[in-house]
Amino acid sequence: MNTNVTILVNSCDKYETAWEPFFRLLRLHWPECENYRIVLNTETKVYNCDFLNIETICGGENITWSKRLKNVLNRLDSEIVLFLMEDFFLKSQLDNEAFLGIVDYMLWNKDVGYVSVKYKEKRVCKDGTLPKEKYILRDDLPVNLRIPLIASMWNRRWLIKLIRTHETPWEFEHYAGIRAKKSRYKVFDINNNVGYCPSIYDYDIDWQYGIGITHGQWLPKNKEFFAQYGIKVDFDVLGINYQLYEEAVIPPVKQEKIMNVSREPDLKEYLYKIKKMISKGKIITTVRKIRSLI
Repeated sequence: MNTNVTILVNSCDKYETAWEPFFRLLRLHWPECENYRIVLNTETKVYNCDFLNIETICGGENITWSKRLKNVLNRLDSEIVLFLMEDFFLKSQLDNEAFLGIVDYMLWNKDVGYVSVKYKEKRVCKDGTLPKEKYILRDDLPVNLRIPLIASMWNRRWLIKLIRTHETPWEFEHYAGIRAKKSRYKVFDINNNVGYCPSIYDYDIDWQYGIGITHGQWLPKNKEFFAQYGIKVDFDVLGINYQLYEEAVIPPVKQEKIMNVSREPDLKEYLYKIKKMISKGKIITTVRKIRSLI
């Protein structure tokens, strides 16, 4: 058992129908995954199977996404965590040697806090040339986009420090990169341009054409994809989201805007706008933002 890294699958009870196909594909395309500790983070439901040793940690109901994630990270003991979600369905063979190369890189370079291992298109330098470094800093991205919740390797202790327990996943993605700017840790992409650092974790989470779950429902292509591997899923539990796919294939008809005749707003409208600005929702949003930036 490799104790330097833990495979953490972050999920919730609602998406339990995704666990079986996720772990079957993980075992199929990455047989060496059984050499690592595999932890499923859920709320109350436990998953067991006969083909992998999976440890379910239940964080309980009525607890924020971020607090539940922080609690499970505190219960791990590895230095590095491979962060995945339940619909990151592995599509092709994972190169375990390349994966261990990233583990070694992070163990030897203590200032590396995050390495994205999701397949992506070739990165091009500003002068049009291809970067030759094995790992590429994400410094060219806006700070609030540097740390997305995609398949990624994390320094576990740093991830714990970055978490604010009131945040949603979307708030974390926005603010964690801003908080990370004050840290000594660096964030990287693997360089898919060089032969010795191939794609590590190949999955397709594109909302309109990919495979996974969006807006709480399955994307249409999951049916065909799972059928290739003989994986049976009850799609009726979550339902299938055809709307995004149809919108991508058939663009919506543009409707002409109806121009209103300009007029001076009356006193009641001004008072209503002021009321909205100081409404409870606005105050809560502002407080959450301040808490995220502290």
